[in-house]
Amino acid sequence: MSEPCTIRRLQPQDAPAYRRLRLACLAEYPASFGSSAEEEERVGELPFEQHIRAGNPEAFVLGAFAADELVGMCGFVRASRQKVQHQGEIRQVCVAPTYAGHGLGRRLMQATLEAAFALPGLEQISLGVVAGNTAATRLYQGLGFVEYGYQRQFLKLGSDYYDHRLMVLFRSDFIASTVHEHQQ
Repeated sequence: MSEPCTIRRLQPQDAPAYRRLRLACLAEYPASFGSSAEEEERVGELPFEQHIRAGNPEAFVLGAFAADELVGMCGFVRASRQKVQHQGEIRQVCVAPTYAGHGLGRRLMQATLEAAFALPGLEQISLGVVAGNTAATRLYQGLGFVEYGYQRQFLKLGSDYYDHRLMVLFRSDFIASTVHEHQQ
């Protein structure tokens, strides 16, 4: 990774690049996602493609671009039912292998959290991560996420099972950690 990356919200014209990166991530990291590349290749329009094209402010994807190439992404969806609209979920976090390990995932997550918590009334954001993905787990913990659940044998890939860690970040904790970072 030599050139700096720009992070921005994906626009309708970015939908094809989103689809390419999504399928590449599913193929590269099959044990990290509940969907498979084969399943999603058959879908005409993926759910986040619909959100990107619609410009939905409560369901969006932030992308990291190196020059004009999408090399990382992080999705967010706010709960739509009235009683749970104070909640949202991070989904589909992925950085292309050649860009991994350089802090890009953290930058994407930080930008996504800032955009999501700017939504009026949003109080908490959850996510799920394969328990064996220690780099992602450390990233999320470093951003203030705490574990609230653990599901054994969540994914099955061939004859191998993968456990799932459920994590949450509350707006008040995010704001407190952001204020603390700026004071240092």
